[in-house]
Amino acid sequence: MRSTQYVLGMVLCSVVVGAVLAWAWGRTWDSMTIERRSSLSDGSIEETLLPVLQLCLGILGSLTITAEYATGLIRTTLTVLPRRTSVFTAKAITISALSLVAGIGATFAIHLISKAIFGDRDFPGYHDLASEAPGLLGAGTTVGLVALIGLGAGTVLRSTAGAVSLLVLLLFVLPMISGFLPEPWRERISSTLLTNPASALGLAVVFLAVATVLIHRRDVG
Repeated sequence: MRSTQYVLGMVLCSVVVGAVLAWAWGRTWDSMTIERRSSLSDGSIEETLLPVLQLCLGILGSLTITAEYATGLIRTTLTVLPRRTSVFTAKAITISALSLVAGIGATFAIHLISKAIFGDRDFPGYHDLASEAPGLLGAGTTVGLVALIGLGAGTVLRSTAGAVSLLVLLLFVLPMISGFLPEPWRERISSTLLTNPASALGLAVVFLAVATVLIHRRDVG
């Protein structure tokens, strides 16, 4: 599917953007005083770009089903393969596998390229790979889970625009709103966002469950 190539191209572009950001961060670091460097909080480029990666694969997940609804091919698919649960499960397995590989690969690539560009600069948030690997795996896994949320949302809404709007709300609008909330609400809301693997898994399960029920109960037209 051509949309798959476009979306994966956007993921590759995110890796390139990560390299550019690392170069810019390095230049900024060199101009800082020691006191200013010591006051920086932990953070990483892959963390900054994670919502972008999630959105890219979430869009791909939604297109997996909404493109068929838009063209009417869903009727043909379910005529040839009338077992709707099997069709939906196959789509979920395919998109989750592709998105997990792309998400984990891009997350590690951004991290390793950034670290190579930083060189011996002692950026907070960048330590040895062994200690950072679990966090990188978790971040990459959320990309695959958001792709499943996109698939579920696309099935429920049967609209690419609707599914993408929902993803933008979850990935960008809600985090922005939570940033303006006072404590402890800011921390509570932040812990439930889709950068948290547990939250992403929970929402993916909900959307997939609702989508499975609806794809059985309603007409495909």
